[in-house]
Amino acid sequence: MAFKSSSQELAFYRQKILYFLINHSGEYTIDDLTKMFGFKKRRIQDFISEYNQNGFEIIVRKGKICVEKVPEVYDSFNKLLLYQNMQKLAVLHEVKKYENGINRRLLYDIVSREKGIIWGNTTYHNIINFLAEEGLIYYDKSSNLIKPLNNITDNLNDDEILDLLIFLDVARFISSKPKTVEGIYNKIKLQAKKQGIYFNGKRIYSVNNRRVIIFDEMILKIIEEAILEEKALKIKYKSNRGDIIDLTVNPSGLIYLDYKDMWYLVVQNNRTSLYRLDKIIQVEIVEGSLSGFNKDLFEESFGVSPEELEDIIIRFDKEQFIYKKLIKYKAVHKSAEIIETEDSYILKDKVRGVLEIKRWIRGFGKSAYIIEPRRLREDVIKDLDLMIKRYGDIDG
Repeated sequence: MAFKSSSQELAFYRQKILYFLINHSGEYTIDDLTKMFGFKKRRIQDFISEYNQNGFEIIVRKGKICVEKVPEVYDSFNKLLLYQNMQKLAVLHEVKKYENGINRRLLYDIVSREKGIIWGNTTYHNIINFLAEEGLIYYDKSSNLIKPLNNITDNLNDDEILDLLIFLDVARFISSKPKTVEGIYNKIKLQAKKQGIYFNGKRIYSVNNRRVIIFDEMILKIIEEAILEEKALKIKYKSNRGDIIDLTVNPSGLIYLDYKDMWYLVVQNNRTSLYRLDKIIQVEIVEGSLSGFNKDLFEESFGVSPEELEDIIIRFDKEQFIYKKLIKYKAVHKSAEIIETEDSYILKDKVRGVLEIKRWIRGFGKSAYIIEPRRLREDVIKDLDLMIKRYGDIDG
C-alpha cells in the first residue's frame, strides 16, 4: 500500500531516505525502498532526482542504489543546524539572568564574549526574532530591550512541554556545551513537575557523556516518547545478516556508547537485547509496556554487553603514548588499576564483554600482551593464525 503523507511528513521521509542511502550505499534496490518506506517506485525515483539536483551523485548499479558523491556543503549544513540551536540556547540562557531586561546590543556582546559564539548581525537578529515569536523571550523593539518571560512554560501546553523535555534530554548528550543545555533541561523539568506533568528522564543513558555528531533524531525522539508513555515499539530492523525483520519490543531505555560512537535501544526481559539505532529503518509506538532498565549493567562493560563480570590483566610496553591511552581508559572505567613496573604497564580491571575489548587491544599491536582471561588470549591467537593463513594463501 502506497504511503500517503502531509508535506511535513514527506519532507521528513525525504531526509530519512537520504540518510539511509548514504549509510547503506550499494545495499538496496528501489523495490527494497518501496517496501521499507511504503512509497511508490516513482516517488523514490523522484527523491533520487532531487538529491542529484542538489549536488549528490546517486546512481543505480547492478540494481542497487549507490551514493557516488556527497556535496562538501552537506556535512557543513548538518553542523550549522546544530550550531544554530546552540546559539539560540546560549541567548535564552543569558536573557534569563536579567529579570528587568537587557539591551539587545549588550546581550550580543556578552553572549559573543562569554559563550564564544561567532555570528553576524543578521544571524543574531533572526535568532532574537525567532525566540520572541516562539514565546521564549519578550522583545520590545521600541526600547531595544529584551526580557525573560516570568515563566518560559507559560506559553506552552502540556504536549509542547513534553516535546521540549524530550528534545533537551537528547540535546544534553550531543551538545558542544552540555552544561548550558543541562541547566535549561533541569529548570524546564522542575517547572513541568510543578505543573503536574510526568517525565521519566532516567531511561536515556550516555556512557561518559560524550557527544554524538550524527544521529537519527526522529527515531531517537519516537523511542523516548514510547518510554515516556510506557508503551511498546514496532520496528523494522536490519539484522546482521542484512535482511529486514519486523519486531515488536518492550523498550527498557536508550544508551549511547562513546567507544563505538553509537546509540542502542535496550530491551531487558528474560535476557538483554540491544538494537543499534542506525539499523532501525522504521519505528512506531504501539500498545504495550516497558521492560526493566539497569544502567549499572553497562557502566562496567567494555562495549555494550550483558555478560558477567570478568577479570582482565594486560601487560603493555612502557611507552608514553600507551600510558596516555591507559589513563584515558581509566577515566571511563573507574574500576581499572594501572600498575607501573620497570619495563611495562599492567592493566587490571573487571569488565563485561571481554571479547569486545579485542579491537582496542589490537590498536596497541605487539606492545600489548593478554595475561587474563585465557579465552581472550586464545581468541586473539586464533584471529592472528587465520590472518597468517590468508596472507600465506595469497603469497602461495
